[in-house]
Amino acid sequence: FNTLLDSAGHRGTIGRYVELDGEVAVILSGGGASLLAMDALMRVGVKPSNYLESSGNPDPESLRKAAAIVLSKPGLKALWIAGSFANFTDIQATVMAVLGAMDDANMRIPVVIRRDGPNADTAQTEALTWAKERGVSLTFHRANIDLETSAQTVAATTTCQPIPLPA
Repeated sequence: FNTLLDSAGHRGTIGRYVELDGEVAVILSGGGASLLAMDALMRVGVKPSNYLESSGNPDPESLRKAAAIVLSKPGLKALWIAGSFANFTDIQATVMAVLGAMDDANMRIPVVIRRDGPNADTAQTEALTWAKERGVSLTFHRANIDLETSAQTVAATTTCQPIPLPA
């Protein structure tokens, strides 16, 4: 993984990668939003398998390679791509880079995306088309859906049972 990081250059952030013991791959962005997302996921009873921080409009090819590492963990039941509203990250380029890594690995696991910002309309359209063409369950949330609700969707797409949130 360090070789990938060294070759990525200085565009964006790809590099906070942590191996964990769960069954859901997690690619998050937004620093503090990443922490909130991890908390939300664990509150609904889902254990992440690993975690990759990707922020600041990363190079799509570098993100695709990093996502391949995330997706290479055996036993994955779902993928969650989430973060805060982006100011300058190209949502279409980053989402499609990750979905490209799924194609590279011939993976067909459920995907939940919670992203918004530049090119999010195009990202949503292309991601849903990608999923339909491959028979993959994909839910695309925008900023109007909070991280807790998105995390519950992740739980519902796996064999995990979501823990109801307090009213």
